[in-house]
Amino acid sequence: LMRNLQNFDSSNSIITPSLKQYSDAVHFFNNQTGYVEIFRHERLERVYFQLPANCVPGGPLDKPFEEMYETEREDPDKKNQEFLDNMLRLVSKEKLHSDIRHSKFAFTVNRW
Repeated sequence: LMRNLQNFDSSNSIITPSLKQYSDAVHFFNNQTGYVEIFRHERLERVYFQLPANCVPGGPLDKPFEEMYETEREDPDKKNQEFLDNMLRLVSKEKLHSDIRHSKFAFTVNRW
């Protein structure tokens, strides 16, 4: 709810100053929640969700995944296809890393 409230104060004049007194709580919820933006019927919708413990900043999965978002943003179909291709590439790379970690040669890997 706190993260959603910040989206309604575009001028940062009402809600943002009120939330400053609860800066620790705001920081906690910003780190613990994620959201997805969906555009349908000429309207932007945001779906908020709690992040799993492994996915919070500073957690074990806090790795750079910028390549997943390197897509063409103008054409929606092309954007979706490139996003899925990039995500599949990352999943296969993570699967390979997992297979290496569980092999008897895992001690030889010192960098990814």
